[in-house]
Amino acid sequence: GSPLYLAIGAITVAAGVLGSGIEYRYLVRIGSGDLLRYPLGVGKTEGVDPATKGPLARALDACAPLFKRDTFVLLTLIGALLGVLDVFLVIFAAGAVGGYLGAHLARAGLDPVLIDGWPTHVETMRQHGLSITGTTPEEAFNTPVRALHVSDVPQLAREAPFDIALICPKSYDTEWAAMLIRPYLAGDGVAVSLQNCMNDERLAAVVGPERALGCIASKIMVDLHAPGRVHRGVAKGGRDYTIFRVGELDGRESERARSIARLLETADSAKMTTNLRGERWSKLV
Repeated sequence: GSPLYLAIGAITVAAGVLGSGIEYRYLVRIGSGDLLRYPLGVGKTEGVDPATKGPLARALDACAPLFKRDTFVLLTLIGALLGVLDVFLVIFAAGAVGGYLGAHLARAGLDPVLIDGWPTHVETMRQHGLSITGTTPEEAFNTPVRALHVSDVPQLAREAPFDIALICPKSYDTEWAAMLIRPYLAGDGVAVSLQNCMNDERLAAVVGPERALGCIASKIMVDLHAPGRVHRGVAKGGRDYTIFRVGELDGRESERARSIARLLETADSAKMTTNLRGERWSKLV
């Protein structure tokens, strides 16, 4: 592989050895016992006394130019899709759109956590998985998923924080959904409003503008017609029509937007957009 990938592998192994079972994305600050997070990009350790940092932390700091956050988000998602690295995903409101995406991500091996407020739906997913149907027989599949009721969310405090949260509820549930997920989102994690209407600023007001992105699901026409069962009533977009358009709120290009678009390609065609607001208005009208 390339030197960068070899370096990533060496750091991963070293973190596993020196951390004695701590996940590769965490490093112990020797001398204080605090946990410093290096989430696939150098941890934000400004203001920390260098004398308290362990040798691996100092080595990673020295490599900081190689670990720009957007670049590492891209490498993380590619690695996750290849089964090499882990990316921690959560989908809030695993109904029609959330369930459709969650099933495809789960089938791709990314193991997202699906959170929903309908107890029967959650229990069905736990016992029987999530079933997807579409306009062709080839689109039908069933996959096991990890499903939580909203009342189960506090148990996530014992687990690694999420790198990506897909926020998929109705507009009137945006703020409280974001507030519920925020404590479990990594410091450099991102929350993506995958909703209709103009909710991007509302999400950003809760999680912070630097951690908020938006995504349009255009011409997807999905329906949660029974607990654990999602049907898509139109053909996939594929190369002819781009379904998912992911963008930064300020319209800039970014690797993390491109990376999330690549992630969504497990379900259908996706791209980065520099005109998120225009995409939203286009769907509304």
